[in-house]
Amino acid sequence: LSTLVHEFSGIYVRKLSKYYKIKPDFVSLDYRLLNSSIYKFCKKNSLPIFCWTINSKEKYENIEKKVDGIIFENITL
Repeated sequence: LSTLVHEFSGIYVRKLSKYYKIKPDFVSLDYRLLNSSIYKFCKKNSLPIFCWTINSKEKYENIEKKVDGIIFENITL
C-alpha cells in the first residue's frame, strides 16, 4: 500500500503544481496521504487540507493537528 500511496501522491503533486493557477480553496486528501509529497506541497503553499474519511478515535487523534478540516463517518468521539 505504501508504494501505491507514494506513486499516487507523486502523480497528484505534478498535476496540482501544473494546475495551481486555478487557486483551489482547499484540497481533500485520504488520511493515508498525510505523510506524502502532496501533503507537503499543500502545506508549503498554505493550501487548506481536509482529510477523509475518519471513522475511529485513533485515526482522529493521529491527524487532528495536521489538517484544517476532517470528514467523519460513523464515529463516536
